[in-house]
Amino acid sequence: GTHTQVKMAHQEKERLAEEKISAQRELILQEENLEREQAEAAETLAALKAAYDEACAQMEENSKEVEAFEAADLEAASAAAEVEAAATEKAEAEHERVAVGAPEPEKKPEDKKPPPGAADKKGAAAAGGSG
Repeated sequence: GTHTQVKMAHQEKERLAEEKISAQRELILQEENLEREQAEAAETLAALKAAYDEACAQMEENSKEVEAFEAADLEAASAAAEVEAAATEKAEAEHERVAVGAPEPEKKPEDKKPPPGAADKKGAAAAGGSG
């Protein structure tokens, strides 16, 4: 019976050796996978960081543009206000001049023509056009 026990012990030893080898292989594979995953994760992280930096840069640029637009808006608004103020002043000055009886500034001859369409209506009616 001892012979059978020795044989079985030997087989067990071989089986354990194979298990050890396959476990080592598995470990190596896992380590390689892990390294590859880490490398991929690092690449992904780098890509994300680059995208983030790009987004930040674009935001910075955008906020500068927004500031420029706002500044332009303010300038336009203040220019419009100045124009309005000037127009109001001119109107007031003209009003005062009329009140005082000062002569009006010379008007161009175009202003003396009748409003367009006033004379045309008779002509169109005579021609029989109904419009």
